[in-house]
Amino acid sequence: AILDNFGLTASQLDALRNPQPVAQEDFDKNLQFSLDIFLAKITSAQAAYTRNCAAIERNMNDVKMLSADQLKCQLEHISGVYAIKHDMCTNGYIAY
Repeated sequence: AILDNFGLTASQLDALRNPQPVAQEDFDKNLQFSLDIFLAKITSAQAAYTRNCAAIERNMNDVKMLSADQLKCQLEHISGVYAIKHDMCTNGYIAY
């Protein structure tokens, strides 16, 4: 696959081409808990995840949930897999 034209940084390309093994210590308690909740809500809106995080933090003093964006960034860093955001039709219009 040609990855050079998708706006990834040099470090992101390197991580994709040369993946590093993932160690258990890469997953701290809050990251693992946040990931569990996020995956349980994967088909629901991001707002539902955010509300769940707030409720958990209110009731569990020792837990600091990651935001959805923080979680995605950490998973990108750990896994070496980065989202490619590419508009297919930048000049397209929809009419009704």
